Amino acid sequence: MFDIPLFQENILENILEFNLTTLASRLWLPWLLIVAVFLAVSVWLLRRPLKEGNWGNLFYAGTCKFDRRSIKDWLGLSFLVAAFTITGVYVFSLENSLFESFDTMGFGTMRNMKEGVVPNFDTMRITPLAFWDLSTLYAVTHNIYMIKSYLLLQLALAVVCLYCFFDYIPVARRLLMLAILLLTPTMLQTAQIIYPDREIIIAVMLSLICLRRFCRSQKLRWLTGFLFFMIVAIYTKETCVLFYFGLVTASVLYRIWSEDITIQNFIHPLRTIGKMPLEFCVGIGLFSFLVIYSLFIPSTEENIYFSFNRSDNLCAIIRYYGFELSLLTVAAGILLWQMVRHSDSKINPMFRGGGLLCGGISIAAGIVMLRLIPTSWHLAGKSYYLLLPTIFALAYLFQNIRRPVILWGISAVILAYSVRADIIGYENEEGHYYRQVADFMAQQIPQNKRGTINIFLIERPSEEERQIWALETWSMAYHYYFYPYLMVFKTQFYDLKDSEQMLYNKIVYNKILYRYAYPMISQSRPQAGDWVVIHKQNREAETLEIIKNLPQPVYENKLFAIYHAE
Repeated sequence: MFDIPLFQENILENILEFNLTTLASRLWLPWLLIVAVFLAVSVWLLRRPLKEGNWGNLFYAGTCKFDRRSIKDWLGLSFLVAAFTITGVYVFSLENSLFESFDTMGFGTMRNMKEGVVPNFDTMRITPLAFWDLSTLYAVTHNIYMIKSYLLLQLALAVVCLYCFFDYIPVARRLLMLAILLLTPTMLQTAQIIYPDREIIIAVMLSLICLRRFCRSQKLRWLTGFLFFMIVAIYTKETCVLFYFGLVTASVLYRIWSEDITIQNFIHPLRTIGKMPLEFCVGIGLFSFLVIYSLFIPSTEENIYFSFNRSDNLCAIIRYYGFELSLLTVAAGILLWQMVRHSDSKINPMFRGGGLLCGGISIAAGIVMLRLIPTSWHLAGKSYYLLLPTIFALAYLFQNIRRPVILWGISAVILAYSVRADIIGYENEEGHYYRQVADFMAQQIPQNKRGTINIFLIERPSEEERQIWALETWSMAYHYYFYPYLMVFKTQFYDLKDSEQMLYNKIVYNKILYRYAYPMISQSRPQAGDWVVIHKQNREAETLEIIKNLPQPVYENKLFAIYHAE
């Protein structure tokens, strides 16, 4: 019942239909076309200063190529291949069904699989280019093994882009850095999750490759490529705005340091633009996002995404991102030391690798200040919000730590921490247990072909909104796998007291959710014949009272106990 065919039927028809959903939904495309026009006009008006500018010092000049006669380079490649192999084993050793996490069980995945991706361009998120590839992927396959294979290919492309951009780092060091990156909990523990973070690695790296080409050649086609991939990145994930802001800030400071521009230049806006045309073009792209964001997104207090992914405990947030923040702190310390060391020289590393690090620090500072943290149960310990900062911190360390002994020591510490964190994270994965419950319920279906299976569900203790969200994801995953068999989900928590909200939910269910979910009703106690599924962490007084009146469990695993009410 859980074995999905490798390929869907009517693939070509699905590809067209699903991608039309992505392109035509929510009118995001006209907004991005307006942004493209503004950028094109800016580049055309500033074409002369852009071509005449001196951008040679913005990136490292050297290029290190793989030496087939170098044992170090082959050892580095071996480490990288081993790390990628470990990633693949990790990905496929987890639950290989939609029960893997609440995201795969939820409404977004179900709708995307049946209709194509509806872009996030509303009062919650401005990320219309996120998941742009899923419409084609889901049109071709729903098979989880095929989907995970695609994710690994996407990861391989991200690694290639990283390898190509960081070509100023010696090859052996670069390959070792990428191997360590793949094994960090920041990367490994989300390798199987369909999130846009791998997409932004690819987009950001391609933008930086184009920017470096422009800096060396002053050819506007490379600048166009940079701006294109920059727009793709910031409209794929909002945190990229902070990265490019940090990059531009570092560039301006570097130009002031090298006396390329002076404070007096800022008194005359047109003169300032003429002196900093590249930074101005980037600023136009960032400003366009801020304008669109301010038009659509309410305050952080009213935003649903923030309310679900925010914590008031600043110390807990710092502990949560402790690994990533530690890397950034060490890298920032080296940057400051080098700035002091080269304080009398125009080759000060404020930009180059330091500018990239400033972009990473900007993201980290923004995440900490906004107090964003993944709070969903299945995302516990997954610090992917700081994936880009981790990349640039590692790159800066591997570029600037010259003594191999120190570099190997730091690598060993990072790997030791990563192995421990990855093992703990693997042990905390819960998808297998949700699948086991579904397997048990599947065994009851042949006995109830003409009847209805009633599942009374009590998830782990949490606020009512999260309980309702968990109930809906259960209902949708079961509907996907078990339809057209009849099931009803019941819970004591699905009881919204606001009559208008209840009416709204009824309308939404009747018009939309019935295609994706089984009926969900409120019920204070199990009734005779109900299958009662209780999360073992839930030992609240009301739950214990319910258990007291039930017979012995008919099935148990690490997370759940199942009872049959009499």
